[in-house]
Amino acid sequence: MASAVFVDRGYKTSLGTAFYDRLADLDKLAKLLGGVRTVIVYGPRNVGKSELARYAAMRRLKARSVLVDSRRRSLNALLGFSSDDEILLKKAGELLAASMGLPRGLVGIIDEVLSRISQPQLIIVDELHLLFEGDLERALSSLEASAGLLAKEGSGRPRLIVTVSEGFFATARAVSRLLGYSTAFMLVEPMDVQAFEALYDEYKRLYGCKVGLEAMLALSGPLPGYLPDLCGRSEDLLAEWIAGEARKVYSALHEAAVKAGLSVDNARKAASRLLRGEPAEDPALLALGEALVEHNIAYPCPATPPIYLPQLPVYEVLVETKNSALDPRSVVKALKAEALRRCADL
Repeated sequence: MASAVFVDRGYKTSLGTAFYDRLADLDKLAKLLGGVRTVIVYGPRNVGKSELARYAAMRRLKARSVLVDSRRRSLNALLGFSSDDEILLKKAGELLAASMGLPRGLVGIIDEVLSRISQPQLIIVDELHLLFEGDLERALSSLEASAGLLAKEGSGRPRLIVTVSEGFFATARAVSRLLGYSTAFMLVEPMDVQAFEALYDEYKRLYGCKVGLEAMLALSGPLPGYLPDLCGRSEDLLAEWIAGEARKVYSALHEAAVKAGLSVDNARKAASRLLRGEPAEDPALLALGEALVEHNIAYPCPATPPIYLPQLPVYEVLVETKNSALDPRSVVKALKAEALRRCADL
């Protein structure tokens, strides 16, 4: 008997739907925040990291929180702030937008928030890398400085949640930079398929969807953020989307091959094994896996030896072919929903 899907219909996500699933993730995030000062929430693009952080703050933690929206370069108050606080946050957000960032990066943003309003319990920085215009090394250095500041400032400082879509932040090199700063990493995996089906049904009822559930799962997996992108596409436009993803995969494979010291053909074969869950047990596979993470083709599971899974299921097909003009139906046939794997299953 299938388990019931958790749904909060009183909460509206950025998709315009109810909030689905994620009870285990909410529990884990609350537990981590009880033990460390900074939590880096990572995972595949469009998996729902931002929505999870917002929902956790408002529904589970019920904390006075400030949201740093890196896309809009704005600061928003969540729960328990006065109108005066919200006005001050708006002014700080205007400064953030006008300067394309504040002095001293994320540390400057945190100091700006704390200087203008009463002490928040939680600061959420959504999609940190977008504040630094693609300069990932600078973003990581800023995160390292902020985590170090919060770790050393005592219990009066707020907790920090940072969401990141760039795989760069989950590489072994990035993780090692944050050791000792009261920091934890939390992987958000694709939704439970049953929960995604319920979300898909609501989204389709509200907005329509030309792409069937099976095709959606085969192409993007149960990642809610892809619904707005894929649902409006005809078969021709789906083929165009696949071709664009293919170009990204092939470019990443060439660069990853160089970093791993492999020929492109051998890198392709090794990447195929990695994306199907084979552990990276030798230095060449490890280098290849880390390079694929940096290019957002894969994401790392917290396992020893490391395991790397595809950001999108369609990448499993793309690494095995040089043909970028794949028919969507052939991709769906090659990847059935029941074949989707997650870290927890390995």
